[in-house]
Amino acid sequence: MPVHPGEGPERAGAAIPDAEVVAMLQGMGLFAEVAEADLAALAQGAVERTFAAGAVVVREGDVSDELYLVLSGTFQIYVAQASIGFDRELRRVTRGGYLGEMAPLTGRPRSASVRALTPGVLLAIGRDPVQALVHRSASFAIALCRGLAARAADLARLHSDIAFVRVDPRRLQRSETDLLPRRASIACRAVVVERSDARLRVAMVEPHDDAARSFVLAALRGFDVEIVAVSEADFERYARTLTPASSVELPTDPPVRAPVLVSPSGGVQELGGDETSGVLGAVLEAALQRGASDLHFEPAGDRSRVRLRVDGRMVPVLDAIPATDFARTVSRLKVLGELNITTRRVPQDGRFVIRTAGREIDVRVSSTPCEGGEKVVLRLLDGSSPHLELANLIPFRPVAMALRDAFLARAGLILATGPTGSGKTTTLYSGLRELWSRTRDVNIVTIEDPVEYRLDYATQTQVNPAAGLDFAQLLRATLRQDPDVILVGEIRDEESARIAVEAAMTGHLLLSSLHADSALESIARLRNLGVRGYSLASALSCVVSQRLLPRVCRNCAESVSESDPSRGRLIASGIVDERTPLVVGRGCELCRFSGVIGRVGLYEILFVDEPLRGLIEAEAPRAAMEAALSESGSVSRTGYARMLLEAGMVSPHPLLTALMGEREFGGARPR
Repeated sequence: MPVHPGEGPERAGAAIPDAEVVAMLQGMGLFAEVAEADLAALAQGAVERTFAAGAVVVREGDVSDELYLVLSGTFQIYVAQASIGFDRELRRVTRGGYLGEMAPLTGRPRSASVRALTPGVLLAIGRDPVQALVHRSASFAIALCRGLAARAADLARLHSDIAFVRVDPRRLQRSETDLLPRRASIACRAVVVERSDARLRVAMVEPHDDAARSFVLAALRGFDVEIVAVSEADFERYARTLTPASSVELPTDPPVRAPVLVSPSGGVQELGGDETSGVLGAVLEAALQRGASDLHFEPAGDRSRVRLRVDGRMVPVLDAIPATDFARTVSRLKVLGELNITTRRVPQDGRFVIRTAGREIDVRVSSTPCEGGEKVVLRLLDGSSPHLELANLIPFRPVAMALRDAFLARAGLILATGPTGSGKTTTLYSGLRELWSRTRDVNIVTIEDPVEYRLDYATQTQVNPAAGLDFAQLLRATLRQDPDVILVGEIRDEESARIAVEAAMTGHLLLSSLHADSALESIARLRNLGVRGYSLASALSCVVSQRLLPRVCRNCAESVSESDPSRGRLIASGIVDERTPLVVGRGCELCRFSGVIGRVGLYEILFVDEPLRGLIEAEAPRAAMEAALSESGSVSRTGYARMLLEAGMVSPHPLLTALMGEREFGGARPR
């Protein structure tokens, strides 16, 4: 057990505990079945420790085999992100409480830190007295087993969404396990244990490790992935069977069941006839296999082509399509999207739904006239995607928890800002999903243009300017529908800004997006739209500004050389130091030799506290707000960038490109 500053002297061999201390031990699930005499004997080997206010008892990541009973004082359990100095309180424990119940049995690294908020005394019980009592008392050992069984049952109920499986390496199929190569499997401690067509079951030692899980989902996109749990011992037995040979001969194109069209009544039919099914089926299957967000059908006579947008990059999929086949495919897409096929001189928008591997995917159709004919772009929206979960978007627990709490508030204005295609709507939908998963007693209404994802727990309305229904008009009407939570797709004008702020001030939780370069820029943007400082100060609770960066492939990640100029630029800017490990993907079969798989968000999160609220109300200049933010719990963009680099999730060059020319809202690291 490390000794931290602020601790007082230890006093070993504490007096035999009184009935109150025995009762404290009985209140712990692990010792609930243990006899009082054994508990009294266990406590005799305990050590009293005195802590001054502010002293750290144990840090997250420390290996410790001690549990603590609180004899006096108040202790805080929190998680910290050292890169940005961001702490998030989990709970407080006072006299009669306990910390680290399982530590004497596991001795594993602590998942949270503990510090004294006031002067206090803890009674520490380590592994040695527990082991001594197990050897000496069979009844104690049996009671301990009962306590462990009860705890396991409680955890199973708590995480009932994650199944537990046993893994026998002899029964695993190479054709399945090689879908996640050796290096990626070891890095994420995950293995593919079952495959049925386009469905996979992936067992992870830490299924709630958000960073590892999100990488696994990105690496296996094109498959419908179910995450299950596996014991560390079972995974280690599998890992010992791995050889470097298992990281080659990867299937680069996971099979995708041919998509079918879903009619409004729920029936299914083929996407096209003989003339169009070849091109349309091929490009949709390729898009689903590679996790594309958009499909571009681009006319150029006999050189017409189809390209996909994958991880923000345009990737060719079909070239030199005969003009006749291309024209028929475009016409079929317009029919599917319920567009007017005789109209070719004005832009049109529509949608249809396809189904593949049990998933329904919304397809948005946009056609526009161009040189050579009509260009059609399809956007694929998978409402069942696990990436709509907040923990998958933000794989850093303290930050994700703080943002989750903002979404769980019952009133206030939450804004998502950033350029087009940066994932603003996805972040807001993730907040709605988090809110709905926590409570079902709210009325959720969305106003969008267009409706991005279908939500079965919300009333969704689409803006229709042709019918005179813009955001402001629909927002006014929605406020008469007794809403609790309102999602407005975008604040575009003075009227919608004013109504949104008033709604947030009158007891509604209002989520919306705004085009602004940074979190503080959003405040200036709303001021320019006529929102008064006192109104904005009362309404605004959180601003999320974001960009998307390519995620480094864990299977081929390697260290950036010491001479790389990007390393020097990052050090000079103060984002990292000389000891920070930096990685880049060299390219492999898994990432199609691009070095990246999927994208990850670069976030800046502004939480409005009282000092900042006062500055907003006074319409203070930006410099004053920047100074206030340096002492708040907000997360700066460079601080979050540091976290991404330290976690090996992004490489230096694209990160520097994203940060270049952007202003940072606080020079100091937020606390």
